[in-house]
Amino acid sequence: MQTVAFRVGELRKRKGLTAAEVGQLMQAEGFKWDRFTVSNLEKGKRQNVSLTEWLGLAHVLDVSPLHLLVPLEDVEYNVTPETVAPAARVRAWVRGVEPLPGTDQRIFYTEVPLNEVRRREAKRELFEQLGEWGAVDVEAEKRRDPGTWENDSGEGV
Repeated sequence: MQTVAFRVGELRKRKGLTAAEVGQLMQAEGFKWDRFTVSNLEKGKRQNVSLTEWLGLAHVLDVSPLHLLVPLEDVEYNVTPETVAPAARVRAWVRGVEPLPGTDQRIFYTEVPLNEVRRREAKRELFEQLGEWGAVDVEAEKRRDPGTWENDSGEGV
């Protein structure tokens, strides 16, 4: 929560907005916010924001929600009171790119929507790993989506 409060203040100032203006922008998005809400958040007097408020703040401040939640510097970040990881690793986890230590990788990677696996090589690697785990039939995937299995010259891999 400290990161969200700090980043809101930092971004508000960078955009040249007052706390009242951020409150008005939040009101325009349907939140009952005012300058006191923004000020209390930034000063740490408001200890939490709801998930929709977090998304609303990111929207009105023109940033990814991720960059309100996790510090931009690569410092140690408390994911939970008991789990700490480097901020860069947490950002990768939030993006769905890399699991946190101790995560069941099979579950983590099988929950990635295939249309979000952008590079052919990454998609092939994902399917090969899933195939090793018995989670998918790689040969069936090669028949279903041959483009994923071609190298850059169009030849099968």
